[in-house]
Amino acid sequence: MAKSKITNTGNLTSNSMFFNICLFAVLLIAVIILFHSFVFSDKGLWGSDTIQAGMFFRGFYADYYQQTGSVPVWNPYQFCGIPYIECFHGDTFYFPFTALKFYMSVFRAWGWNLFIHVFIAGITMFFCARVFRRSQMASALAAVSYMFAACFISQVAPGHDGKMFVTALFPLTIMLIELGFSKKPLICFSCLGLTIGLIILTPHPQMAYYSLWACAFYTAYKLVFLYIDTKSIPRLIKPTSLFVGAVVIGLAISAIHFYPGYQYVKKYSPRSDEKRGEEWARSFSMHPEETFSLIVPEFCGVSGEAGNSYWGRNGFKDNSEYTGVIPLMLAIVAVALIRNRKTWFFGGLAIFALIHALAGNTWFFYLFYHLIPNMKSTRSWSMIMFLFSFSAALLAAFALDFIIEQGQKLKVKDRRLFVLTLFSIPTLTFLGGLMFSGAPESAINIYKSIFYNVIPSQNAIALRSHLGTIAAGFWTTFLFTTIAAVFIWLYAQKKIKVVLLWVVVLVAFIDVYRFDRQFIKTYDPATIFAKNPIVDFFKSKPDKFRVLDTTGQRFLPTNYLPYYGVEEMTSYHGSQPNWFHKLLGGTAMRNIFNFNLMNMTNTRYLLISPASAVKGNQLERVGFIPAYQWQNFEIFENPFANNRAHLVHNWVVEPDTARIDSLVLMRSFNPKSQVALFEDPGISPTLDTTSFSADRVEITEYKNDYISVTVSSSVDGILVLADNWYPAWKAFVDGNEVEVMMANAAFRGVVLSAGEHTVEFMYISEAYATGKMLTLFGLITALAGIAVGGVITRNKNIIAEGQQDG
Repeated sequence: MAKSKITNTGNLTSNSMFFNICLFAVLLIAVIILFHSFVFSDKGLWGSDTIQAGMFFRGFYADYYQQTGSVPVWNPYQFCGIPYIECFHGDTFYFPFTALKFYMSVFRAWGWNLFIHVFIAGITMFFCARVFRRSQMASALAAVSYMFAACFISQVAPGHDGKMFVTALFPLTIMLIELGFSKKPLICFSCLGLTIGLIILTPHPQMAYYSLWACAFYTAYKLVFLYIDTKSIPRLIKPTSLFVGAVVIGLAISAIHFYPGYQYVKKYSPRSDEKRGEEWARSFSMHPEETFSLIVPEFCGVSGEAGNSYWGRNGFKDNSEYTGVIPLMLAIVAVALIRNRKTWFFGGLAIFALIHALAGNTWFFYLFYHLIPNMKSTRSWSMIMFLFSFSAALLAAFALDFIIEQGQKLKVKDRRLFVLTLFSIPTLTFLGGLMFSGAPESAINIYKSIFYNVIPSQNAIALRSHLGTIAAGFWTTFLFTTIAAVFIWLYAQKKIKVVLLWVVVLVAFIDVYRFDRQFIKTYDPATIFAKNPIVDFFKSKPDKFRVLDTTGQRFLPTNYLPYYGVEEMTSYHGSQPNWFHKLLGGTAMRNIFNFNLMNMTNTRYLLISPASAVKGNQLERVGFIPAYQWQNFEIFENPFANNRAHLVHNWVVEPDTARIDSLVLMRSFNPKSQVALFEDPGISPTLDTTSFSADRVEITEYKNDYISVTVSSSVDGILVLADNWYPAWKAFVDGNEVEVMMANAAFRGVVLSAGEHTVEFMYISEAYATGKMLTLFGLITALAGIAVGGVITRNKNIIAEGQQDG
């Protein structure tokens, strides 16, 4: 069969700008309607993970930036202090979008960012399809399919903004590679470097990693066929060099965040040495239930705020991988009937993405797990489905143009294949609708016998209550696919004009839009994050102290106290320093009620509720003092807590990191009068406690990146600061830099001689400084490449015009 030939429908026309403006206006209106409950209100857009952590991260950043004009380097409110930049507190350097939070409430800024990126996804996908010479109608179909795909929109519900940012920007990468191989290569690959840098700064390392895979695959595909067409190896050198340069530029641009973050994750995060194993890597992979939901989105159900109908094998499912059945149906047509390199490539990319998403449940898992770098440290491989969605949307555009150009000219053999592929999904969904409507128990028993032999009882209950929705889903999918297929078939039979194929675009939009709505919910921040008297109580206390919040999420939002500037001993993050993570007792935080741990962390107050593991009478029996009560909350004061900074004159040296945690948590260890060290401090201990009466320690300044402490002592000792040790914190005694020892397995210790001293702690991160320099280099290089490329293009145009005039 002949290749598809796109003529006028694939070229820019005189009214293309007017068409683009109208299309973008329609897309914008569609996004506004989808997000109307957020747009036309003062509420926040619901995202479960963002409410748990992201609102505090962003609120702290915005407040600090507005007060100082700079980015915070340290987060003092969680886990006795953690690095801010290195610990990936969200889109810190994802400019210009992160700047929205500086000009409006973080709740509204976060929602507007998601709204904007849904619109951006449509724009980038449209222009990407146009670069592949797709018609305006086909490009509109690609844009609608990609920007409203549930695998994209459903990320709103869990609050996975980083995934949405990467998804929205990704079409630019393929578009720029395609352009770079045909014209203005220096400009295009320099812009590719900027785009890659921005994608990594989102920051979602795993999604960025998948994006780089796709870029590498597509560049390799272009190079292979460039060689086949030219038989010239030298012709490969320039595009190869430019692509490698673009990746290097992208990595350099992202270095301000990625480089210190990568160093931290590799060396200091709990993720650096946890043996997560295969089961962890398999977790949240796609299952057969989710795969069937690519055709009928209601099939496996959803859980969380979006609903509670999920019956699949993952622990919960608050998002969906559904990419739209209309683009999927047309993608099958494209792969089956259009025999050209691009459909082969994007069909292969879609299959690859699907296999990777399913890999945790197939033998392919071992190939990815053991052969691809860094896959052992990742999970939720199903997030690669944005590449499936992109490929399906682009292939659908190819298919629609093929139908427009070739649909009425097909030979008998190809026409049969065309009808078979076009009506395959309508036929399957019709049969599924009959089975789940007429004999739902039999239908699900057949499914379970093949795919889900041992279904947990709780999942089985959810499934039985969901059978009606599944049946309705089959009939809805049958209706939409049949409408699209019939209009396409009528056009192929010369029964209708090409303009009526816009119905296919409309049906594709309605199909995903009706499913997307459940993932868009709002909430009132003034209710969830309302300031209560508990905050006022803590804020009224003048000294430095920490709080152990044991109330549970049912009573206060996670990170509620840090949101209001109250420091916690624990909290919610996931990338706290490894040494403190171990001291707490791992992810389960088994040691949080250990008296020594509370005392040495400056935890002066315990906040409890009826859901707390400890009760008020238990605390009173061990000497804690009732300090405040409001509604179901009680606050108890710990009178034994150490001050934030204090002097000790006795120590225990334990070089074994595996034993020091147990040592400091033992009852025989007294953190008020002694400290555990990994090495000898080089001074002699003092056992005569009468000489300690002259000790005086006062924190005179306590900033994000600077702490000043004045100390007076009649004997040598060690100043212990109950903030997490981290190599970026440097200490200066009377202006001279000294070593910051790790004290009590996690905190900071400085050796002091007898006398009066001023001890200054300064945050000086070499990794952050290096990252900033690399980012500056990357930006300058990219901009220089664009400028030089512009000059080269201009000169070529001048020469060409001169030759024409001659």
